Amino acid sequence: MVHLRVKLKKSMKKKHNGKNKKPFPYKKSLLCFIPLLIAVGIFTSFYILYTKSKYFVVKNVIVVGQKVNSSVNYNELAGMMVDKNISKLRLKKIKNYMLDSYPELLSLRLDRAFPDSIQAVIVLRKPIAQVNQQRYYPVDREGVVLSDVKDYPDENLPIINGIRTKLSRAIGKMVESRRLEKALALLRKIKSSGILEEHTLVEIDAANMRNMIFFLEDGLEIKIGHEEYTSRLEKLKNELSDPQIKPADVRYIDLRFGEPVIGPRWKR
Repeated sequence: MVHLRVKLKKSMKKKHNGKNKKPFPYKKSLLCFIPLLIAVGIFTSFYILYTKSKYFVVKNVIVVGQKVNSSVNYNELAGMMVDKNISKLRLKKIKNYMLDSYPELLSLRLDRAFPDSIQAVIVLRKPIAQVNQQRYYPVDREGVVLSDVKDYPDENLPIINGIRTKLSRAIGKMVESRRLEKALALLRKIKSSGILEEHTLVEIDAANMRNMIFFLEDGLEIKIGHEEYTSRLEKLKNELSDPQIKPADVRYIDLRFGEPVIGPRWKR
């Protein structure tokens, strides 16, 4: 009897457990997956449209800031992007290539203008002086030779003489010239000294790097040597501001020694 009761209890438990077991909610799970499948389908459709459609193929490259006589090849820039899918363009790689290939470019920004255009914003280097080598070659502060070469001097730029490196072969490139480097360093010092607030820098002669010379208006020659530019320019500024000194009567001012030496202009 005992064994029979145990068997009955087990069989009743099995029946009871069977009644409480709920079926898997297939319909609800399917309803949850339907929105996800729809979203995946929509995303896939847009992705295919975005990457394969001719609607998103680049047709125009709008260049802002270009100059006709620049050494930059704008056709090469356009050639890397036209007829290509706008989403697949590696703009950073294109930008770096152009900056490395064309030093005259100071900066370049590439922006997608959907659906089929790229805007390229270009900033070219600006000249701060011109090197005289029969023709006049504009250079920027880092010694990059710019392409706007002239047969006559630009009256708005100081002239640098004494540079031996042939600049006709270096247009659009950075020149490795110790003399040009020294001349540009001196030019920066002169600008920061405040002297040019009242005077005009006409020329820097870098033929002798140990005896750098520059000229102000009216042919006033300044001998500054090769060192201590800041302190020597301060002395020059004091001399030029002295009301008793008239630059028109001075032939040169030599700053290479302790005190400035003033050479008078000969008068007839």
